[in-house]
Amino acid sequence: MRVFAPILLAAAAFAAPGSALGADASGNYSIRGAGTIACSAYIKATPAQKQFAETWWAGYLTAMNRSTAQTYEVLGDWSVEQANAWLLTYCTQNPDAKLAVAVHKMLEAAYPTRKQSSE
Repeated sequence: MRVFAPILLAAAAFAAPGSALGADASGNYSIRGAGTIACSAYIKATPAQKQFAETWWAGYLTAMNRSTAQTYEVLGDWSVEQANAWLLTYCTQNPDAKLAVAVHKMLEAAYPTRKQSSE
């Protein structure tokens, strides 16, 4: 999916020599778990379902923290509550989007203020 390009390009710059971004020749890749649900379903989700989605995006965030150049924490100083509020707003405005797209858009929005080290 081309919407992921900015952070993926940053991640590619940090990738080990000889490695490549995981996707097919067209830039597509498989999404699993809560990332496959539509934003419209996320908006209507029960608290337990939203917690499942939060756990999914926390894993996605961890992978991005690990694979993005000069990044310790992509969310910077954002709290979990702020991130969830951002997702709810995005999903309300984009009900047909997949949750994976919404989460990645959230990380793109937070990226400029990311923490670059643990100190």
